[in-house]
Amino acid sequence: MKLTTGLATAALACGAGLAAPAGAEQLTVAHGYVPAHTVFKNGIEPWLACVGEKSAGGLTFDHYPSGQISGHKESMTSLVNGLADVSAVIPGYESGKLPLTNMGMLPGFGATATAMNTSYRAMLDNDSALVAEWEEQGVHAIMPVFTPAYQILSMDDPWTTMEALKGKKIRAGGGTAVLAVASVDAVPVEMASPDMFVALQRGTMDATILSLTSAPAYGLPDILKSASTNGSFGSGMAVWAMSKEKYDSLAPELQAAIDDCGREIEVSMGAAVDDENEKLKEEFVSKGITTYEFPPDVLAQINERLATVGEEYVTKLEDRGVDKARETYETYRGLLK
Repeated sequence: MKLTTGLATAALACGAGLAAPAGAEQLTVAHGYVPAHTVFKNGIEPWLACVGEKSAGGLTFDHYPSGQISGHKESMTSLVNGLADVSAVIPGYESGKLPLTNMGMLPGFGATATAMNTSYRAMLDNDSALVAEWEEQGVHAIMPVFTPAYQILSMDDPWTTMEALKGKKIRAGGGTAVLAVASVDAVPVEMASPDMFVALQRGTMDATILSLTSAPAYGLPDILKSASTNGSFGSGMAVWAMSKEKYDSLAPELQAAIDDCGREIEVSMGAAVDDENEKLKEEFVSKGITTYEFPPDVLAQINERLATVGEEYVTKLEDRGVDKARETYETYRGLLK
């Protein structure tokens, strides 16, 4: 179902389209997030409403969620070829085009959505190589969208030893997540988020690394048996973005509305998602899911393994000849500290 946003009223409406004000710029928004997802509720929907208010009806949107015309894996292509004007680009699916941006998903690069949003925003504001990377793809980055740190969500009893992790088939969305899973001697299985439920239910995979906040959107709490709460296996990351050609064609006041709302919503979204993450720990227990912390000695071993992922990733980028890979990595790490 298309969600058409009449931003003169700064609200989302389902069903028939609302007439755009005379002279308004109408943009197509297409992405893979379902309305139940925390990113949709706390990021996309508020941003659309914010832009409506700040642009005073100067921008309206035809909104296509849930992969109706462009899913997670097609988001970058849809922006470049004009199918969509605004979308949520998931760097993990675009590691070849966005190798520097992918660093945001590295394990140990933050535990909360707020911390990760803040550090990525600093990278954008510092006119770092990340900005150039987006522009080279013909895309304007609006706001980072992080989830809290990935945990192990499993169809098994808690894995509280290194031996328990060894050889387990664990879903990873791609990019740095694959390296994180492999670092603890598990077997990474690259798979898109919508396919997780069936794969876990059928036993094709033993677990997934995912934030607690993302799990309900895919129905995982209905089938999971256990979930860690103190791991840091990377994070879910998307960047709300726009075709640079379309962005550059807009009047300065409309560009300002887009960017200012990005800065505003990324802050409120981070706080909301972090709060939701804490509440979900209790909700998981109420559904019969065993939540657990890795014992200190095991957590230390896991983190030691995960600490090698960043260096391995940077080395691979350097071997590929990616410009400013180490400089970006060190700058990013410094901001996180």
